[in-house]
Amino acid sequence: MTEPAPRRTVRPFDTERLLRALDRLQAQRAFADAEDLQRFLDAWKGRPLDDVCQEAGSDPLEEAQDLAFQALETSNPTEARERAARALALDPGNVDARHAEALHCGEGPEETADRLKVVAVEAEQALGAEFIQAEKGRLWNHLRARPYLRARMALAVLLERSGKPKEALPHFEALMRFSQGDPQGVRVPLARCLAVLGRFQPLKTLLETFPEDNTAIWAWLRVLERRQNGTDAEARSALGRARSHNAHVEAFLTARAKPPRERITPPEPGSPEEAALALRTLGPAWAPHREALTWLMRQG
Repeated sequence: MTEPAPRRTVRPFDTERLLRALDRLQAQRAFADAEDLQRFLDAWKGRPLDDVCQEAGSDPLEEAQDLAFQALETSNPTEARERAARALALDPGNVDARHAEALHCGEGPEETADRLKVVAVEAEQALGAEFIQAEKGRLWNHLRARPYLRARMALAVLLERSGKPKEALPHFEALMRFSQGDPQGVRVPLARCLAVLGRFQPLKTLLETFPEDNTAIWAWLRVLERRQNGTDAEARSALGRARSHNAHVEAFLTARAKPPRERITPPEPGSPEEAALALRTLGPAWAPHREALTWLMRQG
């Protein structure tokens, strides 16, 4: 019988699958000390994911979690519902499966948001306020907390996309507090919400929290923040730096040029394609501030 070909496609949750498998392997033996544990982990480096998972073994709860991952990974609603249903048959309380089920319930944004809110609230209660408070800033490091964080992120994103940035904002802010280093990529939608709502002092603080972020999005958000919250000289200085990151953004924001339709992943830094991608964040952030756009058009 022919052996199955090794998996080559990396799925979004493969890193978490690996971490869960390593946790199961660690639980199966005792370690003399930290060095013994590190030697054990080093022995698994470079091994195919399927090999690690097979060695770690599984159970109904783990099977449910993998089905839940599959439900969140697929873009096919029918497939997502089917995988979520199978996961919930094995583990009715699986948060990721309930999250996927809510996302693909086939209802409108308001009903979907209500479903996601129930999932997030119940997941938060299951973790417990004491645990969440004790692990604030490190919550993403705990695998058991990640489904809750994902559900709350999905709720925040849906609220923002539904034109409810004020309702989305506290969720984004909480997620930023929960995990240092922004492992979920919260800062961009949070910055967009703050800009849309005209909350430029908190936006300034957020921009300064990630000075190493050299993306076009961050550079052009800083231009908007300085224009609305700083001096004209500071705004012009920020504009010069943003132009050096990607000058095409300015042409797209001021409608002097149309963004390309073709998507290139990942886009080249400084390219029109990068600017078009950045416009998804920057367009909504700048749009409510006509005086800022007028100022930008006058900069030549």
